[in-house]
Amino acid sequence: MRILVAAYACEPGRGSEPLVGWRWVHEIQSLGHDVWVMTRANNQPVIEQHEDSHGASGVRFVYIDLPAPFKLLKKVPGGIYPYYYAWQILALIHAFKLHRGYRFERIHQLTFVSIRFPTLLGLLGVPLWVNVGGGERSPKQLRQPLGLKFWLREGLRDLLLYLHALDPLRALGFTLAERILTTTHESTDALPFWVRKRCEVFPAIACDQPAPTVERDLQPDTIELLYAGLHKDWKGLRLGLRALAAARRRSDRSFHLTIVGRGPDHHLWRAEVDGLGLSDAVTFVEWMPREQLLEYYGRKHAFLYPSLHDSGGLVVWEALAAGLPVVCLACGGPGLIVTSACGWVQDVDGMSYQQVLEGLTEGLLKLAAPDQVATWSAGARARAGAMTWASLVRSVYASKAGSRA
Repeated sequence: MRILVAAYACEPGRGSEPLVGWRWVHEIQSLGHDVWVMTRANNQPVIEQHEDSHGASGVRFVYIDLPAPFKLLKKVPGGIYPYYYAWQILALIHAFKLHRGYRFERIHQLTFVSIRFPTLLGLLGVPLWVNVGGGERSPKQLRQPLGLKFWLREGLRDLLLYLHALDPLRALGFTLAERILTTTHESTDALPFWVRKRCEVFPAIACDQPAPTVERDLQPDTIELLYAGLHKDWKGLRLGLRALAAARRRSDRSFHLTIVGRGPDHHLWRAEVDGLGLSDAVTFVEWMPREQLLEYYGRKHAFLYPSLHDSGGLVVWEALAAGLPVVCLACGGPGLIVTSACGWVQDVDGMSYQQVLEGLTEGLLKLAAPDQVATWSAGARARAGAMTWASLVRSVYASKAGSRA
Protein backbone atom coordinates (compact mmCIF):
# COMPACT_ATOMS: atom_id res chain seq x y z
CA MET A 1 0.00 0.00 0.00
CA ARG A 2 1.25 3.50 -0.84
CA ILE A 3 1.00 5.61 2.31
CA LEU A 4 1.70 9.31 2.78
CA VAL A 5 2.60 10.25 6.36
CA ALA A 6 2.56 13.81 7.71
CA ALA A 7 5.09 13.94 10.55
CA TYR A 8 6.13 17.49 11.43
CA ALA A 9 8.38 16.03 14.14
CA CYS A 10 10.39 13.07 12.87
CA GLU A 11 14.01 12.62 13.84
CA PRO A 12 16.31 9.80 14.98
CA GLY A 13 18.13 9.91 18.29
CA ARG A 14 15.58 12.14 19.98
CA GLY A 15 12.77 11.53 22.46
CA SER A 16 9.17 12.70 22.63
CA GLU A 17 7.42 13.73 19.39
CA PRO A 18 10.45 13.34 17.07
CA LEU A 19 10.83 9.73 18.25
CA VAL A 20 7.11 9.07 17.75
CA GLY A 21 7.33 10.21 14.14
CA TRP A 22 10.57 8.33 13.46
CA ARG A 23 9.51 5.00 14.94
CA TRP A 24 6.01 4.97 13.46
CA VAL A 25 7.10 5.63 9.88
CA HIS A 26 9.78 2.95 9.99
CA GLU A 27 7.52 0.38 11.61
CA ILE A 28 4.84 1.09 8.98
CA GLN A 29 7.46 0.65 6.26
CA SER A 30 8.65 -2.61 7.84
CA LEU A 31 5.17 -4.05 7.34
CA GLY A 32 5.74 -3.93 3.60
CA HIS A 33 4.11 -0.60 2.77
CA ASP A 34 5.60 2.07 0.51
CA VAL A 35 5.95 5.11 2.76
CA TRP A 36 6.43 8.78 1.90
CA VAL A 37 6.93 11.19 4.80
CA MET A 38 6.37 14.94 4.79
CA THR A 39 8.45 16.48 7.58
CA ARG A 40 10.22 19.72 8.44
CA ALA A 41 13.21 20.76 6.38
CA ASN A 42 15.38 21.24 9.46
CA ASN A 43 15.13 17.49 10.09
CA GLN A 44 16.88 16.76 6.78
CA PRO A 45 20.56 16.90 7.87
CA VAL A 46 20.04 14.57 10.84
CA ILE A 47 17.92 12.11 8.85
CA GLU A 48 20.36 11.99 5.93
CA GLN A 49 23.33 11.56 8.25
CA HIS A 50 21.54 8.69 10.01
CA GLU A 51 20.72 6.98 6.72
CA ASP A 52 24.28 7.43 5.47
CA SER A 53 25.64 5.69 8.57
CA HIS A 54 22.90 3.07 9.06
CA GLY A 55 21.81 2.42 5.50
CA ALA A 56 18.75 3.63 3.65
CA SER A 57 15.50 2.25 5.08
CA GLY A 58 13.41 2.75 1.96
CA VAL A 59 11.27 5.46 3.54
CA ARG A 60 11.05 8.45 1.20
CA PHE A 61 11.27 11.81 2.94
CA VAL A 62 9.87 15.05 1.56
CA TYR A 63 11.22 18.08 3.36
CA ILE A 64 9.03 21.16 3.51
CA ASP A 65 9.11 24.33 5.56
CA LEU A 66 7.65 27.81 5.73
CA PRO A 67 9.54 30.86 4.44
CA ALA A 68 12.14 32.34 6.78
CA PRO A 69 9.95 35.19 8.13
CA PHE A 70 7.49 32.65 9.56
CA LYS A 71 10.26 31.07 11.61
CA LEU A 72 10.33 34.21 13.75
CA LEU A 73 7.02 33.01 15.19
CA LYS A 74 8.84 30.18 16.95
CA LYS A 75 10.84 32.70 18.96
CA VAL A 76 7.64 34.15 20.43
CA PRO A 77 6.04 32.41 23.44
CA GLY A 78 3.30 30.22 22.05
CA GLY A 79 4.40 31.00 18.49
CA ILE A 80 4.87 27.32 17.67
CA TYR A 81 1.09 26.98 17.45
CA PRO A 82 0.41 29.42 14.57
CA TYR A 83 3.62 28.18 12.92
CA TYR A 84 2.43 24.58 12.99
CA TYR A 85 -1.03 25.65 11.81
CA ALA A 86 0.52 27.33 8.77
CA TRP A 87 2.79 24.31 8.20
CA GLN A 88 -0.28 22.10 7.94
CA ILE A 89 -1.60 24.28 5.11
CA LEU A 90 1.75 24.05 3.35
CA ALA A 91 1.68 20.26 3.84
CA LEU A 92 -1.73 20.12 2.14
CA ILE A 93 -0.36 21.93 -0.93
CA HIS A 94 2.59 19.53 -1.18
CA ALA A 95 0.35 16.53 -0.57
CA PHE A 96 -1.79 17.46 -3.59
CA LYS A 97 1.35 17.56 -5.76
CA LEU A 98 2.63 14.25 -4.43
CA HIS A 99 -0.73 12.57 -4.81
CA ARG A 100 -0.90 13.46 -8.50
CA GLY A 101 2.32 11.54 -9.04
CA TYR A 102 1.97 8.59 -6.67
CA ARG A 103 -1.78 8.11 -6.09
CA PHE A 104 -1.64 7.30 -2.39
CA GLU A 105 -4.00 4.73 -0.92
CA ARG A 106 -3.86 6.05 2.64
CA ILE A 107 -2.75 9.18 4.46
CA HIS A 108 -1.63 9.05 8.09
CA GLN A 109 -1.38 12.26 10.11
CA LEU A 110 1.14 11.60 12.88
CA THR A 111 3.02 14.33 14.73
CA PHE A 112 2.20 16.62 16.38
CA VAL A 113 -0.21 14.33 18.19
CA SER A 114 -2.58 17.10 19.31
CA ILE A 115 -6.31 17.73 19.18
CA ARG A 116 -5.62 21.46 19.05
CA PHE A 117 -4.71 21.59 15.40
CA PRO A 118 -6.49 20.75 12.19
CA THR A 119 -5.40 18.27 9.60
CA LEU A 120 -6.72 19.13 6.17
CA LEU A 121 -5.22 16.16 4.33
CA GLY A 122 -8.65 14.54 4.11
CA LEU A 123 -9.39 17.03 1.31
CA LEU A 124 -7.31 14.80 -0.99
CA GLY A 125 -10.15 12.28 -0.96
CA VAL A 126 -7.83 9.52 0.31
CA PRO A 127 -8.69 7.53 3.47
CA LEU A 128 -7.16 9.50 6.34
CA TRP A 129 -5.96 8.15 9.70
CA VAL A 130 -5.08 10.58 12.49
CA ASN A 131 -3.20 10.21 15.80
CA VAL A 132 -4.31 12.77 18.38
CA GLY A 133 -4.02 13.51 22.08
CA GLY A 134 -3.83 16.49 24.36
CA GLY A 135 -7.43 16.57 25.55
CA GLU A 136 -6.47 15.61 29.08
CA ARG A 137 -7.00 18.14 31.90
CA SER A 138 -5.49 18.22 35.36
CA PRO A 139 -7.86 17.16 38.17
CA LYS A 140 -9.46 20.33 39.53
CA GLN A 141 -9.11 19.25 43.16
CA LEU A 142 -5.31 19.20 42.74
CA ARG A 143 -4.97 22.69 41.28
CA GLN A 144 -5.53 25.04 44.20
CA PRO A 145 -3.18 23.18 46.59
CA LEU A 146 -0.39 23.72 44.04
CA GLY A 147 -0.81 27.49 44.21
CA LEU A 148 -2.52 30.38 42.46
CA LYS A 149 -0.07 30.47 39.55
CA PHE A 150 -0.68 26.82 38.76
CA TRP A 151 -4.46 27.28 39.13
CA LEU A 152 -4.40 30.20 36.68
CA ARG A 153 -2.21 28.33 34.19
CA GLU A 154 -4.49 25.32 34.14
CA GLY A 155 -7.57 27.53 33.86
CA LEU A 156 -6.02 29.26 30.85
CA ARG A 157 -5.24 25.87 29.31
CA ASP A 158 -8.88 24.84 29.76
CA LEU A 159 -9.95 28.02 28.00
CA LEU A 160 -7.57 27.43 25.09
CA LEU A 161 -8.83 23.87 24.67
CA TYR A 162 -12.36 25.26 24.53
CA LEU A 163 -11.39 27.89 21.93
CA HIS A 164 -9.60 25.30 19.79
CA ALA A 165 -12.82 23.26 19.83
CA LEU A 166 -14.54 26.19 18.06
CA ASP A 167 -12.08 26.10 15.14
CA PRO A 168 -14.10 25.14 12.04
CA LEU A 169 -11.03 23.86 10.16
CA ARG A 170 -10.22 21.57 13.06
CA ALA A 171 -13.78 20.21 13.00
CA LEU A 172 -13.60 19.76 9.22
CA GLY A 173 -10.32 17.86 9.46
CA PHE A 174 -11.63 15.37 11.98
CA THR A 175 -14.91 15.03 10.08
CA LEU A 176 -12.98 13.97 6.98
CA ALA A 177 -10.87 11.43 8.88
CA GLU A 178 -11.76 7.79 8.39
CA ARG A 179 -10.03 6.64 11.58
CA ILE A 180 -8.99 8.62 14.65
CA LEU A 181 -6.55 7.12 17.14
CA THR A 182 -6.78 8.99 20.45
CA THR A 183 -4.23 8.56 23.20
CA THR A 184 -6.84 8.60 25.99
CA HIS A 185 -10.59 8.59 26.49
CA GLU A 186 -10.34 12.23 27.60
CA SER A 187 -9.00 13.15 24.17
CA THR A 188 -11.86 11.29 22.54
CA ASP A 189 -14.35 13.28 24.61
CA ALA A 190 -12.67 16.54 23.57
CA LEU A 191 -13.40 15.91 19.87
CA PRO A 192 -16.62 16.87 18.04
CA PHE A 193 -19.39 14.53 19.17
CA TRP A 194 -20.16 13.36 15.64
CA VAL A 195 -16.66 11.89 15.10
CA ARG A 196 -16.29 10.05 18.40
CA LYS A 197 -17.75 6.82 17.02
CA ARG A 198 -14.70 6.65 14.73
CA CYS A 199 -12.26 7.06 17.61
CA GLU A 200 -10.16 4.27 19.08
CA VAL A 201 -7.97 4.61 22.13
CA PHE A 202 -4.44 3.59 21.14
CA PRO A 203 -1.20 4.92 22.62
CA ALA A 204 0.98 6.89 20.24
CA ILE A 205 4.12 5.70 21.99
CA ALA A 206 5.68 2.38 22.93
CA CYS A 207 9.12 1.09 23.83
CA ASP A 208 11.92 -1.12 22.65
CA GLN A 209 12.27 -4.69 23.83
CA PRO A 210 12.84 -4.90 27.61
CA ALA A 211 16.49 -4.66 28.61
CA PRO A 212 18.16 -7.77 30.00
CA THR A 213 17.60 -8.27 33.71
CA VAL A 214 20.49 -6.89 35.74
CA GLU A 215 21.27 -7.03 39.43
CA ARG A 216 20.64 -3.56 40.83
CA ASP A 217 23.64 -2.38 42.86
CA LEU A 218 21.69 -0.34 45.42
CA GLN A 219 21.99 0.40 49.11
CA PRO A 220 19.60 -1.97 50.88
CA ASP A 221 18.47 0.63 53.42
CA THR A 222 17.58 3.32 50.86
CA ILE A 223 14.71 3.39 48.35
CA GLU A 224 16.14 5.06 45.25
CA LEU A 225 13.57 6.93 43.14
CA LEU A 226 13.94 8.60 39.76
CA TYR A 227 12.10 11.33 37.87
CA ALA A 228 13.16 12.22 34.33
CA GLY A 229 11.59 14.79 32.05
CA LEU A 230 10.81 18.45 31.61
CA HIS A 231 10.51 20.61 34.69
CA LYS A 232 6.97 21.80 34.08
CA ASP A 233 4.62 22.05 37.00
CA TRP A 234 1.83 20.05 35.37
CA LYS A 235 4.18 17.08 35.60
CA GLY A 236 2.98 16.97 39.21
CA LEU A 237 6.36 16.57 40.85
CA ARG A 238 5.59 19.04 43.64
CA LEU A 239 2.80 16.66 44.63
CA GLY A 240 5.28 13.80 44.40
CA LEU A 241 7.75 15.66 46.62
CA ARG A 242 5.06 16.12 49.26
CA ALA A 243 4.33 12.39 49.14
CA LEU A 244 8.05 11.71 49.44
CA ALA A 245 8.28 13.89 52.55
CA ALA A 246 5.33 12.05 54.11
CA ALA A 247 6.81 8.64 53.26
CA ARG A 248 10.11 9.57 54.91
CA ARG A 249 8.31 10.51 58.11
CA ARG A 250 6.42 7.22 58.23
CA SER A 251 9.10 4.71 57.25
CA ASP A 252 12.25 3.44 58.88
CA ARG A 253 13.75 3.17 55.38
CA SER A 254 15.46 6.12 53.74
CA PHE A 255 14.16 7.54 50.47
CA HIS A 256 16.22 9.37 47.86
CA LEU A 257 14.94 10.98 44.67
CA THR A 258 17.08 11.88 41.64
CA ILE A 259 15.49 14.46 39.35
CA VAL A 260 16.91 14.45 35.82
CA GLY A 261 16.06 17.25 33.42
CA ARG A 262 15.43 20.96 33.22
CA GLY A 263 12.62 23.32 32.38
CA PRO A 264 10.85 26.59 33.16
CA ASP A 265 9.48 25.50 36.55
CA HIS A 266 12.76 24.20 37.94
CA HIS A 267 12.80 27.02 40.52
CA LEU A 268 9.40 25.93 41.87
CA TRP A 269 10.67 22.41 42.42
CA ARG A 270 13.84 23.67 44.10
CA ALA A 271 11.74 25.82 46.41
CA GLU A 272 9.47 22.87 47.22
CA VAL A 273 12.47 20.71 48.10
CA ASP A 274 13.82 23.39 50.42
CA GLY A 275 10.43 24.08 52.00
CA LEU A 276 9.84 20.40 52.75
CA GLY A 277 13.31 19.91 54.21
CA LEU A 278 14.26 17.42 51.49
CA SER A 279 17.61 18.90 50.50
CA ASP A 280 19.43 15.81 51.76
CA ALA A 281 17.01 13.45 50.00
CA VAL A 282 16.82 14.98 46.50
CA THR A 283 19.54 15.31 43.88
CA PHE A 284 19.08 17.41 40.74
CA VAL A 285 20.93 16.30 37.60
CA GLU A 286 21.11 18.36 34.41
CA TRP A 287 19.70 16.83 31.25
CA MET A 288 21.71 13.84 30.07
CA PRO A 289 21.91 12.09 26.68
CA ARG A 290 19.06 9.66 26.11
CA GLU A 291 21.40 6.66 25.90
CA GLN A 292 22.85 7.55 29.30
CA LEU A 293 19.37 8.00 30.77
CA LEU A 294 18.30 4.57 29.54
CA GLU A 295 21.25 3.07 31.41
CA TYR A 296 20.46 5.20 34.47
CA TYR A 297 17.07 3.51 34.96
CA GLY A 298 18.86 0.37 36.08
CA ARG A 299 20.29 2.14 39.12
CA LYS A 300 16.95 2.84 40.81
CA HIS A 301 14.12 1.05 42.62
CA ALA A 302 11.18 2.96 41.10
CA PHE A 303 10.18 5.77 38.76
CA LEU A 304 8.12 8.60 40.28
CA TYR A 305 5.94 10.26 37.62
CA PRO A 306 2.82 11.94 39.08
CA SER A 307 1.96 13.81 35.87
CA LEU A 308 -1.43 15.53 35.84
CA HIS A 309 -2.27 15.45 32.14
CA ASP A 310 0.31 13.70 29.98
CA SER A 311 -1.11 12.29 26.75
CA GLY A 312 1.59 9.65 26.58
CA GLY A 313 4.67 9.40 28.75
CA LEU A 314 7.59 7.99 26.77
CA VAL A 315 9.78 7.94 29.88
CA VAL A 316 7.19 5.70 31.55
CA TRP A 317 7.61 3.06 28.84
CA GLU A 318 11.39 3.42 29.00
CA ALA A 319 11.30 2.88 32.76
CA LEU A 320 9.12 -0.21 32.42
CA ALA A 321 11.39 -1.63 29.72
CA ALA A 322 14.29 -1.29 32.16
CA GLY A 323 12.32 -3.21 34.79
CA LEU A 324 11.68 -0.06 36.82
CA PRO A 325 8.28 0.03 38.59
CA VAL A 326 6.32 3.27 38.15
CA VAL A 327 4.43 5.28 40.76
CA CYS A 328 1.97 7.60 39.03
CA LEU A 329 -1.53 9.06 39.05
CA ALA A 330 -4.46 7.60 37.14
CA CYS A 331 -4.31 10.60 34.80
CA GLY A 332 -3.79 10.64 31.05
CA GLY A 333 -1.43 8.25 29.31
CA PRO A 334 0.55 7.02 32.34
CA GLY A 335 -2.72 6.02 33.99
CA LEU A 336 -3.40 3.71 31.05
CA ILE A 337 0.15 2.45 30.65
CA VAL A 338 0.85 1.45 34.26
CA THR A 339 -1.09 -1.36 35.92
CA SER A 340 -1.12 -2.79 39.44
CA ALA A 341 1.21 -5.52 38.18
CA CYS A 342 4.03 -3.10 37.39
CA GLY A 343 3.63 -0.22 39.82
CA TRP A 344 1.25 1.98 41.79
CA VAL A 345 -1.49 3.88 39.98
CA GLN A 346 -3.15 6.34 42.33
CA ASP A 347 -6.81 7.01 41.52
CA VAL A 348 -8.02 10.63 41.51
CA ASP A 349 -11.69 10.45 40.54
CA GLY A 350 -13.95 11.49 43.40
CA MET A 351 -10.98 11.91 45.72
CA SER A 352 -9.86 15.00 47.59
CA TYR A 353 -6.36 16.44 47.36
CA GLN A 354 -5.53 14.98 50.77
CA GLN A 355 -6.78 11.53 49.75
CA VAL A 356 -4.71 11.60 46.56
CA LEU A 357 -1.63 12.69 48.50
CA GLU A 358 -2.19 9.95 51.08
CA GLY A 359 -2.60 7.34 48.34
CA LEU A 360 0.56 8.47 46.55
CA THR A 361 2.43 8.25 49.84
CA GLU A 362 1.13 4.74 50.33
CA GLY A 363 2.45 3.79 46.91
CA LEU A 364 5.94 4.94 47.90
CA LEU A 365 5.76 3.07 51.19
CA LYS A 366 4.84 -0.13 49.31
CA LEU A 367 8.34 -0.05 47.81
CA ALA A 368 9.76 -0.87 51.24
CA ALA A 369 7.73 -4.09 51.52
CA PRO A 370 9.75 -7.33 51.10
CA ASP A 371 10.02 -8.46 47.46
CA GLN A 372 7.62 -5.72 46.25
CA VAL A 373 10.19 -4.09 43.98
CA ALA A 374 11.17 -7.47 42.50
CA THR A 375 7.52 -8.36 41.85
CA TRP A 376 6.72 -5.03 40.22
CA SER A 377 9.97 -5.14 38.26
CA ALA A 378 9.02 -8.45 36.67
CA GLY A 379 5.61 -7.02 35.88
CA ALA A 380 7.21 -3.93 34.35
CA ARG A 381 9.25 -6.03 31.92
CA ALA A 382 6.19 -8.06 31.00
CA ARG A 383 4.14 -4.92 30.38
CA ALA A 384 6.87 -3.39 28.23
CA GLY A 385 7.32 -6.61 26.28
CA ALA A 386 3.64 -6.54 25.34
CA MET A 387 3.83 -3.03 23.88
CA THR A 388 6.92 -2.60 21.74
CA TRP A 389 6.97 -0.17 18.84
CA ALA A 390 6.60 -3.08 16.43
CA SER A 391 3.62 -4.58 18.25
CA LEU A 392 1.91 -1.18 18.63
CA VAL A 393 2.08 -0.25 14.96
CA ARG A 394 1.25 -3.79 13.87
CA SER A 395 -1.84 -3.83 16.10
CA VAL A 396 -3.05 -0.52 14.65
CA TYR A 397 -2.51 -1.57 11.05
CA ALA A 398 -3.88 -5.07 11.56
CA SER A 399 -6.92 -4.16 13.68
CA LYS A 400 -10.31 -3.53 12.16
CA ALA A 401 -10.98 0.17 11.62
CA GLY A 402 -13.86 1.43 13.69
CA SER A 403 -13.40 -0.99 16.59
CA ARG A 404 -13.32 0.55 20.06
CA ALA A 405 -10.16 -0.03 22.13
